[in-house]
Amino acid sequence: LREEETSERWSDWATAQFALSQFADAERGFRRALELNPELPDAAVNFGAMLVGLQRWSEAITMFEGVLPKLEPGARGSVSALAEQCRAQLDPAAQSSASR
Repeated sequence: LREEETSERWSDWATAQFALSQFADAERGFRRALELNPELPDAAVNFGAMLVGLQRWSEAITMFEGVLPKLEPGARGSVSALAEQCRAQLDPAAQSSASR
């Protein structure tokens, strides 16, 4: 990164930080990767996966939906399913807060 800043390098670094549970650094890296290249689907999918792990459902849905048009058809189905799983997590939360 110090020698040559690229979106791919930021994405790789962020993915490593995610694997090490360094979520704040990972988020910073994914955001920088996407800032440098908004068309980088791997960074968006990995960032979305991290957001799912942190139970940040709405943000994950936004990330997944934004990347869907950029994905190959085979990957599109998996990412769409992840977005639906996030929606399912939001629904019970909305229902339990409405019943209070």
